[in-house]
Amino acid sequence: MDSVLPKLNGKKKICIICEGAEEYDYINRLISLNVWHYQYHIHLINAEGNGNLVSRYQNEYQIGRYDIIFIICDTEKKPYKQFDAICNAINEFHDSFYASQSVIIFTNPCTMQAILLHFDHTIRLNKPSKKHSAPYITTYTGVENYSGKEKERNAVMDCLTVDNYKYMMEHINMLSMDPYELNSSNIGIYWNYFESANSDWVKHINRTIELSEDEYDICVADEAYKEYVNSGKQSRSIEELWKELNL
Repeated sequence: MDSVLPKLNGKKKICIICEGAEEYDYINRLISLNVWHYQYHIHLINAEGNGNLVSRYQNEYQIGRYDIIFIICDTEKKPYKQFDAICNAINEFHDSFYASQSVIIFTNPCTMQAILLHFDHTIRLNKPSKKHSAPYITTYTGVENYSGKEKERNAVMDCLTVDNYKYMMEHINMLSMDPYELNSSNIGIYWNYFESANSDWVKHINRTIELSEDEYDICVADEAYKEYVNSGKQSRSIEELWKELNL
């Protein structure tokens, strides 16, 4: 199922290809809450399974009707073969090692981890199964024996509010952004982009996904030098660099 694409009047057109109904309904609920900047029109596509994500991405990218396209999916559980296959296919499509890092929005083990953070920032799911998350869902939404049916999803999404969205955003960055680490997500980065009045990030990501490895390294070095000059030629400590590189 695809959402309808109306006339946009100069808005940035963003397409998000969702792994399934849970991701689709979650983002659709956030759109309805108007928590993101009005300059972005976000069009959703339900790929109805992670096996369809890459083909839908390739199709929409080649048509060229959006300013930028994302995929949102679960990493599932180790050894992450399906997630790796999606990342590799996106990298091959763009002929860029860095493409998947820029256009794939993920949560480990599943998107429900991020949804539950709207209610309690201490929740950590150990498995992607709905049976595992069901007791938490009952506690915070009243939906019993959650199995992902449409009526149940709608009831859960109705519990998401502007206030608990802000609460989640205050805590989402407590999670690692390493997709191979349990309880990790980069959702906070992209939701922050969607809140921003400055849309330069769209151009930056589109540039990044087309860069070769050597070009990417040059670009990073160039940006680092600009930061150095703009800071009054004050270098950062090695500890700051280690922290940035997660060393």
